[in-house]
Amino acid sequence: MSEALPRPRPTFELVSSFTPEEVRRRVSSFLKMNERIKGLALPDRVELAFARKEQHLWSPQLIVDLAKDGQGCRLSARFGPHPHVWTMYTAVYFILGIFGLLSGAYGYSQTTLGQPPTALWAIPGLVALAALTYGVPFIGQGLGFDQMYQLRNCLLYTSPSPRDRTRS
Repeated sequence: MSEALPRPRPTFELVSSFTPEEVRRRVSSFLKMNERIKGLALPDRVELAFARKEQHLWSPQLIVDLAKDGQGCRLSARFGPHPHVWTMYTAVYFILGIFGLLSGAYGYSQTTLGQPPTALWAIPGLVALAALTYGVPFIGQGLGFDQMYQLRNCLLYTSPSPRDRTRS
């Protein structure tokens, strides 16, 4: 039995005998009754997240695309962080990249001037910071595992079907 490797944005698919409109309607009524999980139920997309009082920095959200599939629908779901967290994550990579380019250019300038390229010593540190930044989502997944499980169960609860099957 092989174990799934952690991924920065885990995905899974469900196939349901309900139409996309029925799934949207069921999710919408579930969200009205539920205090802990909030979200949107749009015609082709469902977004689920925890209410503000339950949210942490590592709290996930679940984005589900609904597509007609024969008599029912296919639900393509993807876990991800809150958009503000995702923006911060990509901004850190951008800043590390800018500093890498600047230290490389400055180190090259030092070399062409016959000076020791001391600015190049920043590059291994920046690579180490980038590697640590890459590991942050996996830590967040570990901390937010229970909430990911609850969001997935919410989706399974609102779209049950004899045809349901899960593919991760």
